[in-house]
Amino acid sequence: MRLVIDANILLAAFGKNAFTRELLADPRLQLFAPDCLLIETRKHLQGNVALQKRIGLERAQIQTIRELLTQEIATAAFS
Repeated sequence: MRLVIDANILLAAFGKNAFTRELLADPRLQLFAPDCLLIETRKHLQGNVALQKRIGLERAQIQTIRELLTQEIATAAFS
């Protein structure tokens, strides 16, 4: 199945016991996202202290999870 995701969906995957994380890791899915997704999520994860506290992980752990979740997402310019 092909799905287009946005930053809100990707950020939801960082929650504790997030079902969204399981969905994004499902190998049956082919994920697509706008080019700016990686920049936008990185900006939110690094600059939003409230979000970092809510996630409850160290920065290195957050970065590792972000890299794992985004490695299979195909990015493209959407108009």
